[in-house]
Amino acid sequence: MKKRLLILILIGIVVPIGYLMVPKFLVTPSPTATARSRHFPIFSHFELPRDYGYFIGDEIPLTLIIEAEPGVVIDLVNLPQKGETHGPFEIRDLAITSSTQKQGKKIYRVHYRLQYFGPTPLTTRFAPLEILYATSRKGVAPEKTYTYQSLFTQPVTINISRIGPYQTTQPVKPKAVLPDRRALPIGMTLTLGTVFLVTSVGGWTRRWWQKRLSNSPQHPVALSAAEQALQALRREELYFFPPLETSSLSAGERLDQIFRQYLQAEFGLSAATLTPAELAPLLDGVPLAQEILALLEECAILKYRPTAPDPGKERELWWKGITLLEKLERIPAS
Repeated sequence: MKKRLLILILIGIVVPIGYLMVPKFLVTPSPTATARSRHFPIFSHFELPRDYGYFIGDEIPLTLIIEAEPGVVIDLVNLPQKGETHGPFEIRDLAITSSTQKQGKKIYRVHYRLQYFGPTPLTTRFAPLEILYATSRKGVAPEKTYTYQSLFTQPVTINISRIGPYQTTQPVKPKAVLPDRRALPIGMTLTLGTVFLVTSVGGWTRRWWQKRLSNSPQHPVALSAAEQALQALRREELYFFPPLETSSLSAGERLDQIFRQYLQAEFGLSAATLTPAELAPLLDGVPLAQEILALLEECAILKYRPTAPDPGKERELWWKGITLLEKLERIPAS
């Protein structure tokens, strides 16, 4: 038993148990470990004079600083531009500068001027900004393109107060009004609405006026004596000369009566009982006096004819009276 224990002790001394420890300077680091130990290609941080003491409408100076290693390409296209909003803040001004250090490192400075208009007091954050960067190209020259990656900045906490400080502050210089992209569609909508309103009101007014005129009592236009006599002849033509020639009334008598009423109404002559010969001296100055006397004489011949009058002659005489009255109607009143 003692011999066995002695043998085991000797084996433990000669053959060590466990892993073999190798010095670090003898180990060659793997490529993956080397890549992990390198610095990140870009580094960003913000500069803000103070994160408190700002009030509604104050311009807040905020500067984003980006440090890029040599060979790194930076693209700032996704940063908010002047006139845009980022969260609750309006971008009033933007300026970008860059410089290169001796080691080849490039420094970018993005100077923002922010303004806030909203309820206060408020503690809010300036949301992270997206920075695009590329460290290598892919493809075959000269068509190689950059493969961009995104890096988001840390948010910045800003405190907005409700009232101003005790000491006097300098007034904020007025800035130009930010362009409103809604101005054109709003203007077009207002213009079209105005045109539609004016057209509707005009059309409704016109219809209301026409309806009012149609409902108002129509005052007949006074006709002259010649027009009244002419209408009487035209209206009673079928009565004295019906299509079947069955009328037994004397057209000559009615024609004589119409012309005598015309002379009385137009010239004030009492011609109801006078013969054509007696009327002749009274028609001095009357237009177409000779034709009127000739027509009255023909009417007297038909009226006092012992035999029945010829319908054809009566109709011819009636039309002659219509033609004479049309001439008298066209003569302007003196």
